[in-house]
Amino acid sequence: MLNCGGNEECRESDGYICDGDSTCFPSGGGGGGGGQGASPGVPVGETVADFSLTNCGTGEQVSMRDYFAGQKAAMFVLTAGWCGACAQWVPQVVDLTNNPDAAGLKAVFVLGENGSRARPSQRECQQYAAGHGVAPENMFMDHDGTDSFRTVFGNMMLYTDGNGAFGLPWNAIVNPADWEYIYSDGGPGGDLNAALTRLLQ
Repeated sequence: MLNCGGNEECRESDGYICDGDSTCFPSGGGGGGGGQGASPGVPVGETVADFSLTNCGTGEQVSMRDYFAGQKAAMFVLTAGWCGACAQWVPQVVDLTNNPDAAGLKAVFVLGENGSRARPSQRECQQYAAGHGVAPENMFMDHDGTDSFRTVFGNMMLYTDGNGAFGLPWNAIVNPADWEYIYSDGGPGGDLNAALTRLLQ
């Protein structure tokens, strides 16, 4: 079920609730890590295990460690087809990755839902990439048929506000050298620019 009418329709045992837009999303009370963490993923400061996402260009599973191999900074940008703020942010990140001053930065753009808040198809993902200036090989999908961003948040802790909510676009930074989780929106300490500066020096 893509949409929900109550928490009982989501995977409560895994920390998911039915949020304000009737979609199952991780909640602030979910498993993993303590603090504000809302998912089983490791917290900022810990090592992220390798995981794979479905590439929009090829439809194949791609290891994130392989995807970011040889880079100085790995940036995760989570987005959705209905997200207006994402439509403005994604092209800015594309421009940043093309800036010589940010050499060594690579981003992965992860589409969790289409414009109807449902699981995106490969074609919808390709169209989203084309419409936002993202190369197909840099665009991925993460939706398990029930929940969006299940794979990402299963490996990287989601930090939420006091109501258990988080916003899109969602950004995170990982050090590809050792896969330390450096930064998360809403996470402890630091900011996005500081994390990038630290890794790109």
